Amino acid sequence: MNTDGSTVTWILCVSALVMLMTPGVGFFYGGLVRKKSFISIFTLSFITLPLVIFQWCSDRLFPGIRWRYLRIARKF
Repeated sequence: MNTDGSTVTWILCVSALVMLMTPGVGFFYGGLVRKKSFISIFTLSFITLPLVIFQWCSDRLFPGIRWRYLRIARKF
Protein backbone atom coordinates (compact mmCIF):
# COMPACT_ATOMS: atom_id res chain seq x y z
CA MET A 1 0.00 0.00 0.00
CA ASN A 2 1.26 3.43 -0.89
CA THR A 3 1.73 5.54 2.25
CA ASP A 4 2.27 8.98 0.81
CA GLY A 5 0.70 12.05 2.40
CA SER A 6 -2.43 12.15 0.28
CA THR A 7 -3.31 8.53 1.04
CA VAL A 8 -2.91 9.02 4.77
CA THR A 9 -4.97 12.23 4.64
CA TRP A 10 -7.74 10.47 2.74
CA ILE A 11 -7.85 7.58 5.22
CA LEU A 12 -8.03 10.00 8.17
CA CYS A 13 -10.83 12.03 6.54
CA VAL A 14 -12.85 8.94 5.72
CA SER A 15 -12.35 7.60 9.24
CA ALA A 16 -13.60 10.88 10.70
CA LEU A 17 -16.67 10.76 8.45
CA VAL A 18 -17.46 7.23 9.61
CA MET A 19 -17.21 8.39 13.22
CA LEU A 20 -19.69 11.17 12.43
CA MET A 21 -21.99 8.77 10.61
CA THR A 22 -22.27 6.31 13.52
CA PRO A 23 -24.67 8.42 15.64
CA GLY A 24 -26.74 9.11 12.54
CA VAL A 25 -27.16 5.40 11.91
CA GLY A 26 -28.08 4.94 15.58
CA PHE A 27 -30.77 7.62 15.35
CA PHE A 28 -32.07 6.17 12.08
CA TYR A 29 -32.37 2.65 13.47
CA GLY A 30 -33.74 4.06 16.72
CA GLY A 31 -36.51 5.77 14.78
CA LEU A 32 -37.59 2.45 13.31
CA VAL A 33 -38.28 0.79 16.67
CA ARG A 34 -40.53 1.52 19.61
CA LYS A 35 -39.60 4.15 22.16
CA LYS A 36 -38.58 1.66 24.85
CA SER A 37 -36.14 -0.10 22.48
CA PHE A 38 -34.40 3.08 21.33
CA ILE A 39 -31.53 2.99 23.85
CA SER A 40 -30.60 -0.61 23.08
CA ILE A 41 -30.63 -0.07 19.30
CA PHE A 42 -28.69 3.18 19.64
CA THR A 43 -26.11 1.44 21.83
CA LEU A 44 -25.77 -1.45 19.37
CA SER A 45 -24.74 0.94 16.62
CA PHE A 46 -21.89 2.16 18.84
CA ILE A 47 -20.88 -1.33 19.95
CA THR A 48 -20.39 -2.52 16.39
CA LEU A 49 -17.88 0.24 15.59
CA PRO A 50 -15.02 -1.04 17.81
CA LEU A 51 -15.78 -4.62 16.78
CA VAL A 52 -15.39 -3.77 13.11
CA ILE A 53 -12.23 -1.77 13.82
CA PHE A 54 -10.76 -4.71 15.75
CA GLN A 55 -11.68 -7.13 12.97
CA TRP A 56 -10.15 -4.90 10.31
CA CYS A 57 -6.94 -4.34 12.30
CA SER A 58 -6.52 -8.00 13.15
CA ASP A 59 -7.01 -8.92 9.50
CA ARG A 60 -4.28 -6.47 8.51
CA LEU A 61 -1.87 -7.42 11.30
CA PHE A 62 -2.40 -11.19 11.26
CA PRO A 63 -3.60 -12.16 7.76
CA GLY A 64 -3.03 -15.90 8.21
CA ILE A 65 -5.54 -16.26 11.03
CA ARG A 66 -8.62 -15.87 8.85
CA TRP A 67 -7.58 -18.78 6.62
CA ARG A 68 -7.25 -21.05 9.64
CA TYR A 69 -10.78 -20.13 10.78
CA LEU A 70 -12.15 -20.63 7.29
CA ARG A 71 -10.78 -24.17 7.24
CA ILE A 72 -12.43 -24.83 10.61
CA ALA A 73 -15.72 -23.31 9.46
CA ARG A 74 -15.87 -25.49 6.34
CA LYS A 75 -16.22 -28.59 8.51
CA PHE A 76 -19.62 -27.38 9.67
